[in-house]
Amino acid sequence: MRLNRVSTTSICAIIAGCDDVCSIEEYGKSKQDWFAQFLDLPHGIPSHDTFCPYRQ
Repeated sequence: MRLNRVSTTSICAIIAGCDDVCSIEEYGKSKQDWFAQFLDLPHGIPSHDTFCPYRQ
């Protein structure tokens, strides 16, 4: 479920201090191994373009 991947990554990144979609993507990529333990990431962490519609 794409929304689950996006929302989980976003929430964790925002708690960690990220304040824009590019930093959320960077955070997700830096923690990809951890996220992969409980999220289905067939194509890796979503790109910053994926996060944009959810942040408006």
